[in-house]
Amino acid sequence: MTLIDLSKNQKAIITKCQKNELPLKLIEMSCVEGVEITFINRAPFGALYYNML
Repeated sequence: MTLIDLSKNQKAIITKCQKNELPLKLIEMSCVEGVEITFINRAPFGALYYNML
């Protein structure tokens, strides 16, 4: 499953990151393996809003 597959308000734990394809902004926000995220809403043009705990 990838982030794009999550439904609204669904939680997931990141188990694998392809760091060579991960934007620096997400790495700086600690969006790495082992972090729990909650999908909040889809932004315009399909981007995702999510919350990391």
